[in-house]
This record gives sequence, C-alpha cells and structure tokens, in this order.
Amino acid sequence: MDFVISICWIVFVVYWGVSAIGVKKTAERLGVAALIKNRLPVILGLILLFAPTPKTYLRFIGARIVPHDAVLMITADVFCLLGLAVAIWARRTIGGNWSGDVVIKENHTLVEYGPYRWVRHPIYTGMLMLVLGTAMATGRFGEILGWVFILCGFLIKLRQEESLMLSHFPDAYAAYMTRVKRLIPYVY
Repeated sequence: MDFVISICWIVFVVYWGVSAIGVKKTAERLGVAALIKNRLPVILGLILLFAPTPKTYLRFIGARIVPHDAVLMITADVFCLLGLAVAIWARRTIGGNWSGDVVIKENHTLVEYGPYRWVRHPIYTGMLMLVLGTAMATGRFGEILGWVFILCGFLIKLRQEESLMLSHFPDAYAAYMTRVKRLIPYVY
C-alpha cells in the first residue's frame, strides 16, 4: 500500500473513532440477525483488503489482475483522497444521528443537506471510493473481491436503513428517495 493510501486509512480510522464520541443515544435498533447480515460481507471484504496474501492453496487471491503503473497509482490515490473527503464531510453533516449500526437515535432528524442532497448514503459512497482506490493500488484479485464484498454489505445495510427511515419518516423519506439517488448522484 502506498503512502497516500496509508495516510487516508489512518485519518479515516482516527476520525471515525473520535467523531463517534457524543452521538445521540439510540432509541431503536434492528436485531442481531440484521447486524450479522450487513456486517459479515464487510468483515470478509476487509479481511481480503488488508490481510497478507496467503502462501497456500489460496495463492490466486494474491494474483495481480490490474496492471501496476503510475497512472493507476495516481488514480488510486485520487479515489482514496476523494473518498476520504466525502466520507468525512458526510459524517460531519449527519452529526449526532450517526451510528455504525442500523438505528434510530433519540430526536433523530432527516438530513437532506450537504452531501445528503446528492446521495442518500454519502458515507458509503466515500468509503467505497476509499476501498476501491486501495484495491486499485494493489491490483490483486483478493482486494478487488474485498471491494465487492464490502459493496454487498453496504447494499444490504442501506436497504435496512431505508426501511427503518421510511417507518419513522414515511412521507419525508419517501419524497427524499424520489429526488435523491442512493450512492452515485443521478445514477444509482
């Protein structure tokens, strides 16, 4: 992993830990089954992204499938930097409503400004960009597969979140869903 990407991940982890202090108390949360359903693919993806390449029969995970060159590395760094910026902007915007789990907070508010006016789940957009940049930089099958697992976990989680938001903000969230795409502005 190159220097820029390493710094992006360090900043991300530190910021996420510090910004979790002082969030609102949880009023409602989904059960353990929902948590496992959305977390398991993300955990598997992170293992594939960051674990050392196996030297055993799983060697194919370490096979490079994207050629390594300067343009690719610059693109990967840009993806990581942009992803980090989007994720932090979204995290700051959502403020005390944020949670790593699918929950409704006490005095939860529907946030539709900042990056949330462009996509409904900008934290996931930013994180997926950060992970994609990391996977591009290594170019190995395992890291790219890790990105796919993380994407799947986020898609499961955002559907769970949207269902919960619709139950608490039926009219406002339904209208928001018709105006704003999930992860990619004007696309999806």
